[in-house]
Amino acid sequence: MTSPPHPTPTLHIVMDIPRDDYRALAVIAGTPYAQPQTWTDLAQHEHWEVRQAVASRPDCPPELLRQLGQDGAGIVRETVASHPSCPLHTLEQLLCDHEYPPAARAAFDNPNLPTALRAMWQLAHGKTQP
Repeated sequence: MTSPPHPTPTLHIVMDIPRDDYRALAVIAGTPYAQPQTWTDLAQHEHWEVRQAVASRPDCPPELLRQLGQDGAGIVRETVASHPSCPLHTLEQLLCDHEYPPAARAAFDNPNLPTALRAMWQLAHGKTQP
């Protein structure tokens, strides 16, 4: 007989955690048991570590990556830029991230960035990488 699956944390459990306990919320954001509504709510959290945990989820949906690609914290944008499901339009925007060069570098290195776009960037900037 197999054991029952682990219970899935629900939104009410997340809401019981104080908003200033960002480390616990970041762990919940990254757990495979968190539900999509939880990710959406935590993507709005004031602390960048929570938003970065959402952006680093392998199953983070493109619309949430699009939103987090405009985040005020550069490290969150860098996480989005390196995500394999990052939408092309978001990659293009992050490729021009002058406020946080690691985000531009991550977009440039993302294997989903079309080769032609990478080559055009190289020609326009006269260098081989951000």
